[in-house]
Amino acid sequence: MFEFADAATLSDADKIKGLLIGGGILTLGGALEIYTTFMNRYRAFKCQDWPRVPGVVIGHKTRRPLLSGVGRVVPLVRYSFTIGAETYEHDAVMFGGHEPVKGKDAEAVFRRYPLDSAVQVIIDPKIPRRCALEDTAIGGKGFTNGASMAACGIFLLVLAIVS
Repeated sequence: MFEFADAATLSDADKIKGLLIGGGILTLGGALEIYTTFMNRYRAFKCQDWPRVPGVVIGHKTRRPLLSGVGRVVPLVRYSFTIGAETYEHDAVMFGGHEPVKGKDAEAVFRRYPLDSAVQVIIDPKIPRRCALEDTAIGGKGFTNGASMAACGIFLLVLAIVS
């Protein structure tokens, strides 16, 4: 399959290629993280003027996050709402998706939105399936993480150019 070369046997051109590829990936990943966090925060800000429609909570469940540590879960509050003849279902409490929390904090989210309770769903007037129950956004560390990734990527790119 793959054989990993010893760093001593790599040519300078191969080392520079590796730095460029790694730096490029980190820089783009960091920029994407910053952009996504900005857009979630922007939607949370803009939604102050977006319409609210009545909805109903139809389910609760938790799932394990992909990368968030031991003891953390993602609380999913499933709700439905109708606009005209179209019925939608969604499970985002905040704009941007789902934020992992400690197990006991998931129960607090479920207590805020009991099953069969009426809720006000904030909808994007242009894209109704982009909705949330709260006018907040996930990604409290998104700018920091994105800036850190981008800075490491830029460092690798500079290192490749200087080499």
